[in-house]
Amino acid sequence: MEQGNKGTQAEEWTLYLLTALMPASARLPAYAESTHVYARDEAHAQLRAASWIALHPHAHHLEIKAYPEGFTIHMRDLPGTITIHVKEESNGK
Repeated sequence: MEQGNKGTQAEEWTLYLLTALMPASARLPAYAESTHVYARDEAHAQLRAASWIALHPHAHHLEIKAYPEGFTIHMRDLPGTITIHVKEESNGK
């Protein structure tokens, strides 16, 4: 992490693709749904995608995979990493 403006830090976040494999039902065949997030690591990706993960409680399998080289989806190129400027917060100590 590098120090930028006073009170902020630059962090490099990686692209993560999350895929939920959904089981077949009487009305639907098995299928997969996916989303992407940028995060510091896999645990941070799960945290950032928590609301999406909660929408798929019946998934057979949830895959989380990093794509630091980037990824193309729906004719869009997503960069593998982005730089986020995080403001430091005081914890009162």
